[in-house]
Amino acid sequence: MRLLLITVIIVFLSNLLAQNLYEGQISFDYSGTESGTFTGFVQDSIQIGGAINQESSDSSSIYFLSVTDQGDDVFDLFLVVLQDTVFPLQERDWEIPGSGDEDNPLSLEAVLIFIPGVDSTLVEQLTGSFADTSSNQDSLNIDTLVSVVLETISDNIYIGLSGLLSITESNDSTFSGELEAVLLKPAFHFPPHLITISDGELFFQRTNFEILSNTDEVILPSSIKLYSPYPNPFNPITKIELYIPDQEIVSLGVYNLSGRQLEKLIDNKEIFGNHEMIWDGSSYPSGIYFFRLNSKNFHVTKKAVLIK
Repeated sequence: MRLLLITVIIVFLSNLLAQNLYEGQISFDYSGTESGTFTGFVQDSIQIGGAINQESSDSSSIYFLSVTDQGDDVFDLFLVVLQDTVFPLQERDWEIPGSGDEDNPLSLEAVLIFIPGVDSTLVEQLTGSFADTSSNQDSLNIDTLVSVVLETISDNIYIGLSGLLSITESNDSTFSGELEAVLLKPAFHFPPHLITISDGELFFQRTNFEILSNTDEVILPSSIKLYSPYPNPFNPITKIELYIPDQEIVSLGVYNLSGRQLEKLIDNKEIFGNHEMIWDGSSYPSGIYFFRLNSKNFHVTKKAVLIK
């Protein structure tokens, strides 16, 4: 099952022709071997609820990844991969797991993975891997991510056995849907360990991808530097270092996943040389944040994960 999760995550590194990025929430009740409520958008808690709708050279797909805080340093993770979509996303029903080869998870039309009861160490390591933007490509650090999964992933993993996921409404800026499913723990148990997901709802809105993208970093002169925030993940303070070789009027802002500017660390100020900025996120909820450096001649973004 570790290989299953690793293989699914590697799909994120596909060569893309187009991509839409969303933030939002997934919520559902689950019962059976384990019971509870999953809400992937909890105020003053872990707020990581996102979706990526992407088109590659030979297919289109959409991914949902959510983390929710269940209290007492316990978290639930939920991942969905839907294959053979239309880009951009349109209304459709997916039977779970759909057609494909069960021995090859990437061939299945609908893959659901639910991991209840993991601790904050795993959450921090996984989100830290997603937040590593040390490369110009703003891709996942796959070596770190695979290492984390191999070393620490919980054996308490359930995968989709049957059910239906429906995208009921979709437009240029939002989409919503419903989910009912039965998930099975693949490890041998008698009777089998099953959970039933009921009253599942999802709602996502498209983010300001221009703000969040790092792909324009390659246009920077090699002497200009915006270093990745440290520590990352952080709680609640992180440090951002930059180097400007010549006099330049710059601004450095902090943005949320919607692309809304929360604070200005540098406000259209003429600077040069080395600078170190400190950001205190104590007044903001846990989640992913972006640091955007702008001037007349360049712009670059770095991201970090706040975990309280």
